[in-house]
Amino acid sequence: MNQKELKRYKKVLDDSKLAILQRAKKTKEEESNFDTDDLPDEIDQASSEYAQSMAFRLRDREKFLLKKVEKALARVE
Repeated sequence: MNQKELKRYKKVLDDSKLAILQRAKKTKEEESNFDTDDLPDEIDQASSEYAQSMAFRLRDREKFLLKKVEKALARVE
């Protein structure tokens, strides 16, 4: 692999890493504002809790992806 290709892959990996970190930050900010007292009934509360659970599950998967991206960046270096 030549230097031009390595630079291109490094940029793609850096962009992916940045996007993952930004989504994680956004999720943290949004979900930290979750207050069950703001929801009018149990159905709304359950729905909101389910959505929160899904968001955290997706972020957990992205944590593993982030590790893979970081390993790939180390190999590129």
